Amino acid sequence: MTPASMKVCKILDTTTEFYFAHPYSPCERGTNENANGLVRQYFPKDRDFSTIT
Repeated sequence: MTPASMKVCKILDTTTEFYFAHPYSPCERGTNENANGLVRQYFPKDRDFSTIT
């Protein structure tokens, strides 16, 4: 993990696993975009994630 991605994980939640695509690895970005789409299917962009338990 890069220092920036570790900072993001620490800010958001230390018990949740986050996966970041490596730079210059386009094969990893498709999986990431698919996961983002699945999240947005249930939680629209205007949803406040602090209200989700």
